Amino acid sequence: AGAEALLRRAVEAAPKGPDIRFRAGLGYELIGNRDAALTEIAKARELGYPLKFIEAEPDLIALRRDSRYPGGKP
Repeated sequence: AGAEALLRRAVEAAPKGPDIRFRAGLGYELIGNRDAALTEIAKARELGYPLKFIEAEPDLIALRRDSRYPGGKP
């Protein structure tokens, strides 16, 4: 619960920061909140976070295999 609160605070502090949104997505994935992770990764892409960095992140392998993962679509 503490980690989720910190992730929410980070996103609230910089909602248009693609790196913040990516890191929040990674954090949510690591704590097991796939729905929030997908939302944040999609938002990071929408804000211009490079797909190549998302695709290269080893901690997001399972997320990228999820049928809800949008892949290269920003």
